[in-house]
Amino acid sequence: MQNTTPNQILVRLRPQRIAFLISENTNVNRLMLVIGFLSRIWGGRYCPIIAVGEKDQEASAKESLLAIRPELIFSLGIDERKWAKFSQEICQPRAFRPLDNVANNLNGYMRDNHEGIIWADFIVQAEINASPEIQRKNLRLIAVGKDCQIDPFIAASFGLISDNLLTAYTDDLNAEMLEIVDEYDTSSYLQLCQEMMKKWSWLDFASYRLQTHHFFGADTIYAPLVVIVSQWEPVKDLALFWNLRMQYGPGSSGRIALFHESEIENTDSVIALTNWLNSIKFKSNYSLLASKCCPKKSLESLARRLRRRLKKLKSQIHHVDIKEPSLGLPQIIPYDHETNVRPPISERVVSIEGLHLTYHDNLPFNAAWMCDLVKDVQTGRAPYELCLLPRQSVFQVLNSPNPPWFRLGMGVLGYGIDSVNIRFSVRDYSISFKVPNDEEILEEILEEADIKIEKDEKRIRYIQAIEMFDGFLEAARFLSGSSLKIVNSFGGNPLTLGEIKSKARLGKAKKKKTSLFVEFSNRLPKHAKRVAQKRYSIYSKELLDIDASEAEILQRLLNRNVIRRKWKLNRCVYCDKEYWIDNLDISGHVSCPGCRKPVNLGDKLQLGYELNELIVLSIREGIIPVVLTARFLSNLTSRGFIFLPGVKCLIGPLKADFDILAICDGHLVAAECKSLENTNNQSNVWKEIEGQLKKSIDLGRTCQIETLIVAGMCEKFPEEFKKNVTDLAGKGMGVLFLNNEDLQKGNRRISSRGRQSRLLRIEDILPSFRRPKKKGRKKKGGRTVALM
Repeated sequence: MQNTTPNQILVRLRPQRIAFLISENTNVNRLMLVIGFLSRIWGGRYCPIIAVGEKDQEASAKESLLAIRPELIFSLGIDERKWAKFSQEICQPRAFRPLDNVANNLNGYMRDNHEGIIWADFIVQAEINASPEIQRKNLRLIAVGKDCQIDPFIAASFGLISDNLLTAYTDDLNAEMLEIVDEYDTSSYLQLCQEMMKKWSWLDFASYRLQTHHFFGADTIYAPLVVIVSQWEPVKDLALFWNLRMQYGPGSSGRIALFHESEIENTDSVIALTNWLNSIKFKSNYSLLASKCCPKKSLESLARRLRRRLKKLKSQIHHVDIKEPSLGLPQIIPYDHETNVRPPISERVVSIEGLHLTYHDNLPFNAAWMCDLVKDVQTGRAPYELCLLPRQSVFQVLNSPNPPWFRLGMGVLGYGIDSVNIRFSVRDYSISFKVPNDEEILEEILEEADIKIEKDEKRIRYIQAIEMFDGFLEAARFLSGSSLKIVNSFGGNPLTLGEIKSKARLGKAKKKKTSLFVEFSNRLPKHAKRVAQKRYSIYSKELLDIDASEAEILQRLLNRNVIRRKWKLNRCVYCDKEYWIDNLDISGHVSCPGCRKPVNLGDKLQLGYELNELIVLSIREGIIPVVLTARFLSNLTSRGFIFLPGVKCLIGPLKADFDILAICDGHLVAAECKSLENTNNQSNVWKEIEGQLKKSIDLGRTCQIETLIVAGMCEKFPEEFKKNVTDLAGKGMGVLFLNNEDLQKGNRRISSRGRQSRLLRIEDILPSFRRPKKKGRKKKGGRTVALM
C-alpha cells in the first residue's frame, strides 16, 4: 500500500546454500564420506554439518535449519521421510537428497547433478586455465593414509580429496603434497596445524574468490579456539568444529584446532597444544575450549594445565576459557560478488537479466547459483519491502505463476536469511517474476492457519482512501496535525477558506520560521544563493510541515482529490436559492441547478471546498488511528514493512478482526486501533474493548502473531486495562500500547540503564527477542582481542 518500487537493487551472486544432516550415532568413517562430499563443492567449507539425534538434538537441528535456510539439504543415516517433511515446514529447501546410496559413487553423482551444485573441480580448472603460470607456493594438499589414527582431524581441518585427484591437482596447481603416515598422532597433527598457519589447505582453495557476509559478530572469530572431541560421541564434536571453522578465513588452521579427549592427561599432547597456542602471532590474550559432549570437568582440567604452561612460556595468552556452544549455527553467506541492477518493472512484474558468476563460461550447463535481492540502493531497505516470514505459505506465494506464465514447479523464488532470492542457471539469460502484493501474502498466512477471510467493504474503502493519499505515510501526514483540523472542519456542506479557518481554529497563518537551509543559503555567493533558494522552494512544496498555511494544505489535498473545489452561485432570482456547483464555464450561460433558469454570475464568485465522500466515510469508520498506527509500525522497522487494514476473519463459529495485520522486519504483528478521544478512565468502554481484544488475542495465537498493538487517540490507558490485556496475551505474545502522543509523533524514544535515549525498534516489543547477557569475568585481567 505504498509505492516501494526501487530504481536500483543491490544483488548478491552466490552458490546455493547447502546443509548436511547426519545421524549423531553414525561412525566416523561415514562422517569422512560427508567431509569428502563437501570438500568437492565450491564453498563447501561454508556448508554446515548438523548432527541429528534425540529430541533435544532435533530441536537444535530445526533451529539451525531455520537460521541458515539452506536451498539444498543432504542427509546420511537419518529418517528420510521424517526430515524431508520437517525441512519443508521449517525452511522450504528446493531439494532434500539422502546420500546413503550415492556417497561412495560421488563422480557419477557429480555428472548427473540434478540440483545444479557448482563443484569445486570446475572452479579449480578455471583458475588453472586463467593463470597457469602462477606458482602457488602457499598451497599444500594433504594425502591421508588408510586407517590413519588422526585422519578425521586432518579431513575436517584441511579437506579431503580422492587419491586419483591428489596427484593431478598437485601437478596442475604447482602445489606441495604432504602424505600422512599411519603413525600420525595428536602431537603431530598440532605440529602440522602450526606449520599450516601460512599455508592454504584444499578447503581454503576450493572456496577461492568467495567473500563472506556475517550476520552476527562471533566471539570466536579472533580468539584461538580448540574443540575437544569426545571419545564416545565424536561426530557431534567434529560437526561442531566444522561449523565453527566456517567463521574463519583462509588459513583457519592457524586459529582453530582439534584435540582428543583421551589426550587430556597425555603430557606430550598438552605440550604440543601449548606450543601451538603460543606460536599463534595473533592479538588475543585469551583462548577458548569448546565441546558438545566432553564433561565440563575434563575441559576445566585441560584449561588449568594450559594456563600453567602458557604462564611459564610468558605467552601473550593469559586466559583459557570454556566456551559453551550455542544451539544455532553461525549465519554466514559466501558469495561471488555483488552488483547493482536496474530491473525493468511492469505491473509488479520484474525482469532481471545478464547476471553471471566470475566463472560463468567454465561451468557446465546444469550448474546453478542464487541471486539475492539484498536491498534497495536508495533506501537501504528490502526491495519492494519484502522482508517476509519464513513460512511455507510465503514460499508458495512467491512461486505462484502469473498469466500468461504457467510454468509450475520451477522453484524460481525463495526466501533466504535476509532477502528474496532467485535461482539462475547457466542457460538462463533472464528471469521474470511477479512481486506479490501485501494482500496476497498476508491473506495466505491466515489461510495457512485455517483462518477464513470475510469480504469486507470497510477494508476496500480503507485501501482506496490510502491510495488516494498516495500511500499510508502520506495519509498519516495529512490526517494529523494542522491538516487533520482542516479535514475535521468539513461537515455536510462546502466551506469557504474563511469558514474552514474559523472552524479549524487555526487563526492566522504563522510566519514561517527561518529554516536551516535558508540560513545556509545566506552564506552562498549571490548567483548560487538565488538558484539554491529557487530549488528549495520547489522542493519544499512537496513537503507538508507544521508551518504550512491553510491555502497550501488545501492545495495539496486538492492535488490528491481528497477535497474538491466548488463555486457558490449567486442567489437565483427565480427560486430564491443558493447552490454550490462543481464545474463552472464562464464563457457560456450558467443555469440554476434547481429551476434551470439563467443565473447572473456578477463580478465575483465565492470559492469553497468539499471533502470527498470516500474520505468522509473512511474517517467515520476509523481510518485515522489505523494509518497513524501503520506509520508508527513502519518506523519501528529497518528492512521491510507490509500491512493490510480492516481484516475480518472467521474460525468456525468465532468471528474476530484485526484493524491492522502487518509483517515488520519478518515478524507478524497485529493492531487494534480505536479513536477513544473523549473516553475517561472510569468509562465502561474499556470492558467492551477487553472483550474485543480477547477475540483478537485468540485469533493471533492461531496464526502465531508475535506482538499485539493496542492504539488509541487518548491521553493514556488505564493501568488496570493494560494489566488485563497483558494477562490475556500471556508470555507468548508481546503487547504495546500507543496513545495519542505516540500516534501523532509516529515514534517513541526509550532509554535504559542511564544510556542515551533511542527510538523504539521492532525487536524491543517481541516476546522472543532476548539480548545476550554479558557474563562477568571472575578471573583477574580482562580479555582483549584486536585485528591484526
